[in-house]
Amino acid sequence: MNLGEMRKQVLFQFNNDTDPADDYEYMPHINDYINAGYDLLMYAYKEEPAPKLTHDLEIPDLPDWSHRGIVDYATYLIYRNGSSARQSRGQEYLRNFYEVQQRLRETGPGTKGPKHFHNIPDTPETRFPIGFTVASDPLDRW
Repeated sequence: MNLGEMRKQVLFQFNNDTDPADDYEYMPHINDYINAGYDLLMYAYKEEPAPKLTHDLEIPDLPDWSHRGIVDYATYLIYRNGSSARQSRGQEYLRNFYEVQQRLRETGPGTKGPKHFHNIPDTPETRFPIGFTVASDPLDRW
């Protein structure tokens, strides 16, 4: 999905429950909202900043299935600028964005897991607090 198609999809998702007059208030910011979502997903995928999308035919450097997350994030950013009812409608789009973001973290070429605490050995002494014993039989602790 290119930038122009993403912009149309954001307007389609947002126009399902608003007046057409509201479109003009958010039109100048839609590209910024799309680029904000792209930047967050790119960092989750490759841990590097995303180049700004400026032309309608530019395509994000992410897997095709994740482009929907960019659209959902931009739609959420539009919904957050309204009443509490409008903000609650935007939460579904934010939840969808977080699901895409988590999936990108799991499948991305970047490093997996935390970058710190990698020198701590994985032994029972480090996994369990002092005084806690690991029973080989689950009934031993009773």
